[in-house]
Amino acid sequence: MQTAETTHAAFPPSPPAASPRLRLHSLPLSSSASLSSASLPLPPSPSLSSSLSALRSPLRPARYWRFCRSAPRPMGIHVITPNKKLGSGPVERYQAVRRMQREGYIHFFYEGTVGAGLPIMGTLKHLMETGDHIIKIEGILSGTLSYIFNTWKPGMPFSQVVEDAKSKGYTEPDPRDDLSGTDVARKVAILARECGLMLELERIPVQSLVPGPLQSVASSAEYMARLPEFDAEMEEKIKEAEAAGECLRYVGVVDAQEGRGSVELRRYPKSHPFAQLQGSDNIISFTTARYFKQSLIVRGPGAGADVTAAGVFSDLLRLAAYLGAPS
Repeated sequence: MQTAETTHAAFPPSPPAASPRLRLHSLPLSSSASLSSASLPLPPSPSLSSSLSALRSPLRPARYWRFCRSAPRPMGIHVITPNKKLGSGPVERYQAVRRMQREGYIHFFYEGTVGAGLPIMGTLKHLMETGDHIIKIEGILSGTLSYIFNTWKPGMPFSQVVEDAKSKGYTEPDPRDDLSGTDVARKVAILARECGLMLELERIPVQSLVPGPLQSVASSAEYMARLPEFDAEMEEKIKEAEAAGECLRYVGVVDAQEGRGSVELRRYPKSHPFAQLQGSDNIISFTTARYFKQSLIVRGPGAGADVTAAGVFSDLLRLAAYLGAPS
């Protein structure tokens, strides 16, 4: 009995015993546009709710601060989000929000921040909670860059592959937003912090694929028009890799042994799992004390409204289970 009472006390207020099921308002999750923000009443207690957030706005993390604060009393709002701004923003803010979250007994779920609906964050948490030691995390974490490097072959102008990706909707309206590597760096920061490495985003070295002279051009149209000027430079890179029996992949790395992260273009043997991807799939490998000889691999679709919504919904179901919904 004491154990049950202690468990209930960890998640105040407890759902009423006579009505343990969570009554969720339905959300229109059929498109990325509808994944904006919602407050979901959970059990019949008026003080317990969940914020489901999928906005990219940098202002959203400021609201997490308000949701999680524990004084003068917890707001009782659990947070589910695929927004990367908090997890990769200033370390001081990140630590403050996570501290307040723990003090207020608030659940904070963010599976969708890395790999959309792939079970990446959940896998990492499971490894650490079961006593495994993380050595290295390495992955292709951008659906856009995965598509580009899975498609690009020797003899194909790099600019043509980027144009193809843009026309098919894989890139942002300005492809520089993808090719700069900043989005991958945010994911590296999130993974690193989950491992206990409090890396500032600015401290993660990033190899940008945007040529220096094109970083400051005024428009996306001008960037695309001038990108062919640098095809020869990129062709040299892919030919060198091909001659060595290797391929190029754009990866994010967390080296837990060295306490650092990086984002860069790397070469891999064609027998490597990273060389076997198709389309815009993501892949991530966990090298740990337990999975040392053969890394643990998670692979699958890592971008798009459907898979992102699935990741958010998975977190919502996990929250429901924690709060007393029947399994």
